[in-house]
Amino acid sequence: MPGKPTGRSFRLIVAALLFVFLGQALLWGARKGAILRVQRTDQTMVEGELVAVRETKLIFVDSSSRDLTIDINDVNFLTIDKKAHPWIGAALGMILGGIVGFAVAPSEKVENIWEAPVAVTEEFLGRTGYGLAGALAGGVLGGVIGGALGSDSQIIVARMSPDEREHLLSKLRSKARVKNAS
Repeated sequence: MPGKPTGRSFRLIVAALLFVFLGQALLWGARKGAILRVQRTDQTMVEGELVAVRETKLIFVDSSSRDLTIDINDVNFLTIDKKAHPWIGAALGMILGGIVGFAVAPSEKVENIWEAPVAVTEEFLGRTGYGLAGALAGGVLGGVIGGALGSDSQIIVARMSPDEREHLLSKLRSKARVKNAS
């Protein structure tokens, strides 16, 4: 007959989740602009971090820390490097998997009312085991999915209408280091 649950497994789960979320929060704090690869209409390639978008100009910092400004009308195509987020996927997968595992655990019917406290404790521990197994499986699956979703996107700017270019500039503003550059 097991004793009272100590809550140790619960504390470990909470500590692991806090560790994952705090680590992500620290990474979000050091936010940088998107990495873009741009082919100009004269066929030269430029790669760098998007710092800001002003009117129709893209402002970059390249790998040698030089500032570059390119008008969107002088761009043939561009590629936006998307970063994979396996840790976010793993954290969400752990939470969802743990909830599902805890919920689908089999329950036992109690015949004798005097055995109820022991049965509830045993059932809770059993459900916790299913929850941990679900969290593990969900974390692995979520990490794989979060990593796979970070694929680059290529955009052909030369064929865009002025309205489509304005929409692209708005999208790029959201990916720049400085969002509201004037």
